[in-house]
Amino acid sequence: MKNIAIRTLALLMIMTPMVSWTSGEKMANEPKIGLNVGDIAPNIEMNGPDGKVYSLKDLRGKIVLIDFWASWCGPCRRENPN
Repeated sequence: MKNIAIRTLALLMIMTPMVSWTSGEKMANEPKIGLNVGDIAPNIEMNGPDGKVYSLKDLRGKIVLIDFWASWCGPCRRENPN
């Protein structure tokens, strides 16, 4: 019984770095997701509460704050109760 436990532990110690290494290799080959600070954001068009279409490209060169929230998010609801 003790031999089985030692062999299992040894196998786990050998396999864990191998699995971690292959996972990291997969991540390095995947395309980049997201933006870095200073990158130009992709164009987003949204309908405003007034029915007007707002486009992010119309605001290029200006400071823009986009607040993403959800109706099920408690802190979000406190920030915007309407």
